[in-house]
Amino acid sequence: MVRSHQRECAQQTAARIIRDKANCSQSNLWLHSHHARVTRRSSCGKRGFEGMKNFVFTMTTGRSGTTYLAELARLNVQNANCYHEILGWDRFGIDTPEVSHLTLFNSRGNIEPVRQFWKCKLSRIMREEGAYYCETSHLLMKAGLIENIKPLTEVGEVHLIEITRDPEEIAMSLILRGDFSNIGNMWMWYLDPTYPRNLVKLSDVSKIENLCVWYVFEMRARAAYYRKIASDIEHIHFHEIDMKDLVSEEGAEKLLSDTGAELAVSKIRLPGQKNAGPSRKSLPSELRDRVRRVVEAASGLDVEGIAEQIANRGPRF
Repeated sequence: MVRSHQRECAQQTAARIIRDKANCSQSNLWLHSHHARVTRRSSCGKRGFEGMKNFVFTMTTGRSGTTYLAELARLNVQNANCYHEILGWDRFGIDTPEVSHLTLFNSRGNIEPVRQFWKCKLSRIMREEGAYYCETSHLLMKAGLIENIKPLTEVGEVHLIEITRDPEEIAMSLILRGDFSNIGNMWMWYLDPTYPRNLVKLSDVSKIENLCVWYVFEMRARAAYYRKIASDIEHIHFHEIDMKDLVSEEGAEKLLSDTGAELAVSKIRLPGQKNAGPSRKSLPSELRDRVRRVVEAASGLDVEGIAEQIANRGPRF
């Protein structure tokens, strides 16, 4: 009986996956044909927000407030679908990039398997009811979200949020969780410093503090790169907020308003602390000192200059 039930569950899951893939629309994908040197656009485009859907995603590291942001939107935004990471053993490759999408995109670029994933995912997002779609997963940007985002700009406004946080805090959080302790975890959730399409180069990959700090600045450089190549594209809007501001009523309300949210509450509701890791004090003091020194050395890195230089060469991914 147990095996029969397992077979039935497996058949149902397989049918669901096949149905999800079959539901992909035939919308044209943006193959990064629009590429230019630009400055950040401050207007909301001719169409504006009223009567249009708003699609909200992040350009950030993880361990920077993505869980908090999804919960903030869920608590306060009317007529909204809010997700942090859409996870489940039958959701990888359907709603969330699987490891091959991440490794292929970062090694070979926006090739056909990557484009096909986004074609299916974005078509499902467009079919969701609700005026406000928020998915804050840090995986999406690293797997080709922005290269393939154009279908959403044809039906609404796209908002890309960079949440900033002290690099030292992020790096220590990554170390405490063991996120960069093995290559499989780096491929699955983060980035590999040996990917050929990285923007920031790391010479010494043997030290954990180097890996984690490098990742923070690589993600900052990628966010800067995307601002430079996509800020003049109509219906794409970039937002930057520090986590310290996001946990304040004023900062949270402004960000939600700037992303086209219609609030469902008269007074903003702030979530409690989300997805908190162990205290940094549990790290050996020697390791904390090493992280601090690496961050200080990396702070002189001109990520805007790196992004500008690479953007001028043409599409990176």
